[in-house]
Amino acid sequence: MVLLIHVRSTGSCSVRPDVATTLLLALFLSATSYGDVIEIQGTDDLVDWIKSRGGFVDPRQEVRMPYPDDTHSSPFVRGVFAKDDISSGDLLLDLPINDTCIVADASQGDTPDQCGTVRALRRELALGEGSRFAPYVKLLLEQSNKGLVDIPNAWSGNSLKLLDAVVGPNLAPRDNRRHLEWWERSCAGSTYSDKLGADSALLMVARAAGVYDFSSEVKEGEGRRRGTVMVPYYDLYNHRNGLWQNVRIDADLSRSYKVYARRDIEKGEQIYNHYGEGTDDLFRDYGFVERTPQLWRFTVPETVVDGAKHDACPVRFWLDYENSVEGSQLALEWVERPVSIESANLFFNQERERLMTMKNWYDENSSGLEDIPNGEAEKIWAYHRALSTALWGIVEAMDKGVAASEAISHVAAEEPIMPEVKGGHEEL
Repeated sequence: MVLLIHVRSTGSCSVRPDVATTLLLALFLSATSYGDVIEIQGTDDLVDWIKSRGGFVDPRQEVRMPYPDDTHSSPFVRGVFAKDDISSGDLLLDLPINDTCIVADASQGDTPDQCGTVRALRRELALGEGSRFAPYVKLLLEQSNKGLVDIPNAWSGNSLKLLDAVVGPNLAPRDNRRHLEWWERSCAGSTYSDKLGADSALLMVARAAGVYDFSSEVKEGEGRRRGTVMVPYYDLYNHRNGLWQNVRIDADLSRSYKVYARRDIEKGEQIYNHYGEGTDDLFRDYGFVERTPQLWRFTVPETVVDGAKHDACPVRFWLDYENSVEGSQLALEWVERPVSIESANLFFNQERERLMTMKNWYDENSSGLEDIPNGEAEKIWAYHRALSTALWGIVEAMDKGVAASEAISHVAAEEPIMPEVKGGHEEL
């Protein structure tokens, strides 16, 4: 598939005038494989329970798998969809926090921080059917017991070795073990002796929401109190940035968690939330390669080119389909352009070539990477493809000149060849 890359400049490490260039980049984007279909059972019971606790879930929403002809949703990934047209400003979800959400409880000795939320979550998971959040806990336990806390920090050691090899020393994410390290260091947790505690920590990372308390005035010199909250049903909304995001949040830690439609949502459209920005961080924290638009962030290291020293500099750009129309030309929009085209060209070309040789690297090192679960391998190679696409775009943009305004002819690009993972097995 030939994709037109349109490059729009909006900023740089130093102040420069906006420029635009259009170039054609031939890329073959493989569809991301997400493994087996995962059905989420018990959502009707969850909705009934929320209503019984004084909450509200708009009945025009349904949790399901995408239909086969839905090209705007990731295949095999459940989501929340509109059963009927929804108008901008309509209330979609209203949850009384104290009655429906899991949050640190001082009466149980929980500290008012993320460690406290992990402890509260672990306590409710241990209670199971006896928890006052039982319908919500049931859904969380089904995911935990099936090994579906599916973020890199929960993956096998060999999967992390493979991911480390893909990103190398210069690309992100490189801190894929950070969450359990934080839990052990800051919360006195133990990954080896407390599996439920470790699962609780990762569930909090992947599903909790940060909520501020607006019930009292902020004292001088202090910030507003903020809590980390496990919010039922809300955590079923998938992520997508740009025009696809169609909800907004209105939450108060001392009162309620509300979700509104931020624009009109058509019948059959998926309801998308916003988890943050940065394709690398989203992959590390949530375990998926986000669909476009993608924000890519790199740091060009300090480099000496032809005897001239170039300081390290961040480079950021959005990659999206033009006008968010999937299947149209891809647009690369600068957020921070490289100050030195010479050092950036050297760096990105080296990284692009390294990713193109990953098949050879894997063939040479596969004996030390046995038994990588298929689902984890698929996600790693999906991220490899996304990285390769981003690097192809930025290299071709710089090769043709970031300040050029004329259209550039087609550039041939070869899709990276992915190896078969040897010794892989299906996830339980």
